[in-house]
Amino acid sequence: YDLLEDKWRIMPSHPVPGKSSSTVAFKDNIFVIGGFYNKDATITYGQYHEIIEYEDHLDHVRVFDTSSFEWKEDNCFPRLPFPVRGASICVYNGRLTLTGGLSSFNSTHMFENGRTILQLFEEDGEWKEMDFQLPISMPALIDGHTF
Repeated sequence: YDLLEDKWRIMPSHPVPGKSSSTVAFKDNIFVIGGFYNKDATITYGQYHEIIEYEDHLDHVRVFDTSSFEWKEDNCFPRLPFPVRGASICVYNGRLTLTGGLSSFNSTHMFENGRTILQLFEEDGEWKEMDFQLPISMPALIDGHTF
């Protein structure tokens, strides 16, 4: 939604279709992180073939530039250390901060008990695990508070 023009604008399609991504606006960018998408695979049993659908989890960090109104080149931001879907993301102390989520279809939280926190250090170009944990597993980070 464009507040200045008071109207909705249609964004260009996301370069990688998926679901359960984590999204946050920061500076002039919209970050779409992780998620998963359905994929078909063929399994062969001797002479028999079966097509199954499975979920492929993503470690991508996709960035939409709201100034130029286009997606930035792939790999302009470092990928997550591992794939994740359904995580909570916010900006805390000027850094993208990620916690919770799942790393595979049938897994438990990707982090130990869903309590570990990752932050993106742009100056180093990498995600780092924080040396503290949330007191309990949290489903959301909102405005510097956990819920």
